Amino acid sequence: MFHDVSIYQFFNFSLIVLSIIVFIDVLIQLKRPIFLKTCFLILTASVGGFSFLMWLNFLNLASLLCFPTLKFLVWSSMTLILSHLYVGKEKKWIYWLLLITFSFLIFSLIKIYNYSTSLELTIGGNAISPVDLFTQKFSFRVNLFPRVMILTIFTFVNIRIVYLIYKSSNSSNIYYEKIKNWTRTFIILEVVSVIVFGIMNSTLFSFDVGSTMLIFMGYFILIMILYRPRFFNSQSSKLSLLANFNRDSAFALTDANFYTPFFLNQYYLNEAATLEHFCNLNGISATENLQDQIVVKYNMSFSNLVNKSRVDYFIELAKSPKFRHYSIDALAKEAGFNSRHHLYKPFRKFHGGTPSDFIDSIIN
Repeated sequence: MFHDVSIYQFFNFSLIVLSIIVFIDVLIQLKRPIFLKTCFLILTASVGGFSFLMWLNFLNLASLLCFPTLKFLVWSSMTLILSHLYVGKEKKWIYWLLLITFSFLIFSLIKIYNYSTSLELTIGGNAISPVDLFTQKFSFRVNLFPRVMILTIFTFVNIRIVYLIYKSSNSSNIYYEKIKNWTRTFIILEVVSVIVFGIMNSTLFSFDVGSTMLIFMGYFILIMILYRPRFFNSQSSKLSLLANFNRDSAFALTDANFYTPFFLNQYYLNEAATLEHFCNLNGISATENLQDQIVVKYNMSFSNLVNKSRVDYFIELAKSPKFRHYSIDALAKEAGFNSRHHLYKPFRKFHGGTPSDFIDSIIN
């Protein structure tokens, strides 16, 4: 009945593998905020789950109910990611609209369930593909009203968020400029996902066209998550780009206010090194702006830059014949760490392996 189902199953299986890789990457790399991390994980899992169902190429009542649920999760997680980054505190209206949309989803699932059981669509072993069934205007006949309401609400929310993003955007905002292209692509992907999922159930597509659209969309979404801006991972506090729109952009890193005291004078070796302490010590009042500039220039937060510099210094010491007789604990303290224990996690993060393995490799 299909042209070559195995090709689509191959690509859907590759999407499953990629979604697992991206899921693990987000789980490990993106620390905070938890809300943003959760949204990325839900989005990744939803794309992987959708690809898994397509890879199975088998329909029963359970899988039939999973498809609209996963579509809702893809739309909602993408919407919540954008709203968290750009809308700021005044986003209760988004939560309420998503809650209303969720109620329409439940209503839709009930209608699909009742209609499916009445037609005995749960017969196993049917050689019918998910795309084929959805392109037979099944849900168009069954739940037109809830589908139209869900699409209308998501379309309104997306248009509103896009308006707020470009209304609030500012060329002097270093965060916005850094991820402007990523944001635009992410917005386009969300709009395309709404269009693709929206028209598939009511417009007759072939298996080839429908599967190809879903596969390409899945790849693009996962790649966007995998290649998200790296400073998302380095934020030690709640990340909201809107909060940075009105900051004074006059502050900039210079040799005098940062490079000399931090690197040449080796401030990072100070065991009490913190952003606030560094600013007080060097007469810098724009603490948040300094953090912003460090993230943009070094792609990591101040605390991560301190730990990375300490790890680099530890490696220099370990390679030096002068410190060859030093223990790992002594080298760690020379590099600014309180103890050997505090060295291990940053060392693994910025270099890989363990300090003892590294020293053994030098000796051998």
